[in-house]
Amino acid sequence: MATMRYELVISGKTNALYSLETSWTQQRVLEVISYWEDAGKKSVAWELNTIDFLLVLGYCPFFFFSIRRLAQLFPHFFGSSVKLLSTLAILVGILDIIEGAFIYVWLSGSVDTISPGIVGVVSFTKFLIALPMLLLVIGGFLAALFRRNLA
Repeated sequence: MATMRYELVISGKTNALYSLETSWTQQRVLEVISYWEDAGKKSVAWELNTIDFLLVLGYCPFFFFSIRRLAQLFPHFFGSSVKLLSTLAILVGILDIIEGAFIYVWLSGSVDTISPGIVGVVSFTKFLIALPMLLLVIGGFLAALFRRNLA
């Protein structure tokens, strides 16, 4: 996957699939796709977006069940917020699917004026939720490991 992302990087113009996720205007989306077409890399973007869809099937259940497990390990810390946190894991997946669907539409040649803004907000929101969730899961499992070693 890293190799595919690297193939989509065009120095000074695009930064892999992130270039579409962070293109807030129709003009920028068309520029990015044009760069890839000129470089013969549009099919790589299509494949990478497909892999991104498959990753949703892995990381959403991972977040969901990890948070549920951490709630069992640390009931005083998580309290009643577990259902909300695990629901946010599902929301992140839904946002990623929405983002990927728009990218498929763009790669097929149809870019309207409003969808880049929608994808920008969706992408920003997804990362705004997913990054703290990832840190929480990593930190929670590290805390569980240290607690186990101390006992």
